[in-house]
Amino acid sequence: MTLNGTDARVGLLNATTGTPIWVQTMTNSTFPVSPQTRTTQHNCRAIQMSGDDRYVGLGCSEGGFYLLSTATGQVVWHRDLVGQVRNVKFSSDDRYVYVGTDPYLFKYDVTAQTMLWKADIGGWPLSDGMVLSQD
Repeated sequence: MTLNGTDARVGLLNATTGTPIWVQTMTNSTFPVSPQTRTTQHNCRAIQMSGDDRYVGLGCSEGGFYLLSTATGQVVWHRDLVGQVRNVKFSSDDRYVYVGTDPYLFKYDVTAQTMLWKADIGGWPLSDGMVLSQD
């Protein structure tokens, strides 16, 4: 995956050959930027693929979280969150995605596209880490 600046792109590569399966240019129409931010650029550093390889969770500095289809690269759904998204983890059964910002942790139901809870974790999950138990 490659992301950065005004020409931001995200892509999925074939791990055997290194050739792109798909590449998406991150425009404001395909990857909406929150009206709360002062930027129109995407700067995404939190990337995680679901265990079943169906989704990519993509978190950006401007507070955007995007759930992408690995089949097409299209945005399945997105949320505008508080703070910079710095960590993304899927539950072991891929039913839930946890999104860490500064200082919050959000839990979303992947299929229902709903937030189940938001907790103030008092830290930044990029530097302070984020680990999920097996259950």
